[in-house]
Amino acid sequence: MPRPHAVVAVALAVAVGSALPLQGRGDSARAEVGSATGPLVATDGNGAVLVAQGLRPGDSRVGEVTVVNAGDTRGALALSQADRVDSPTSAGPLSAVLDLAVMDLTAGRTVFSGKLAGLQNVALGDFAQGDSHRYRFVVTFPGGSSPALDNQFQVASTTVSYVWSAGPGTPAPLPTAPTSSPPPTTLGTTTVARPAPTARLVATTRQRARDGSVRLQLTCQAACRARFTATAGAGARVRPVSRSLRKSGRVVVRLKLPRRTRTSLASGHNATVKVTVRVAIGGRNLVLRKTVRLISTRR
Repeated sequence: MPRPHAVVAVALAVAVGSALPLQGRGDSARAEVGSATGPLVATDGNGAVLVAQGLRPGDSRVGEVTVVNAGDTRGALALSQADRVDSPTSAGPLSAVLDLAVMDLTAGRTVFSGKLAGLQNVALGDFAQGDSHRYRFVVTFPGGSSPALDNQFQVASTTVSYVWSAGPGTPAPLPTAPTSSPPPTTLGTTTVARPAPTARLVATTRQRARDGSVRLQLTCQAACRARFTATAGAGARVRPVSRSLRKSGRVVVRLKLPRRTRTSLASGHNATVKVTVRVAIGGRNLVLRKTVRLISTRR
């Protein structure tokens, strides 16, 4: 059976809806989006645009935006969905497969957790004039499906617009006291649960080969086990390295380069190192990849 190698693309446009009058008054609350960060998020004149490209089974992308009541009075704000477009696939819409979690970091609660297509109209609560909240979006292509199913989503894409506006929405779930194993809470047809823990691989894409090794950093949101493999230069294999974290945290890993790669670097040649990390975390298996360009110290 072929290995799953589906690659999907997601674009989430976060826009500002028109202000709605409160209690028939001329003044109103008005949502304003700004201060966007993270690999998912870039800003332009139309608001914050979230883009997740090259998602493979088990991959997640994270981005954050700040929403401010920029109106002239206090009022309730809501988050809703509009203009969803899915590319056709034989297995159905990609937006019905991808998981989406939206967290209010300021209030410390999850306002939505479910399939990307499932968010319709969610109440965010009452905002005083000038009040701001920081929201985190996590988009995940869930792993664990058969390769035959995952492969039907190769080069699939979905685009969704989410509108922040004044007005009521479906009440968000109330925060509950954490337990050792919190059960999911069902609100209508949406299952509210903690987002699955994930891992992130960070590396400087251009490194000086001073000590004959390549340096990377792995961050896990929970206890994890990781195995690092890599190839350097013209297919030379790097000796695998394994690391474990007993709880959430980060670890710096140095992968020692093969002798012929070190010799080539010492002779003034550059080398490309392709790193693959397989991470077991939270009952899932993630595959993370990085490409590092090593620059000879003679240059």
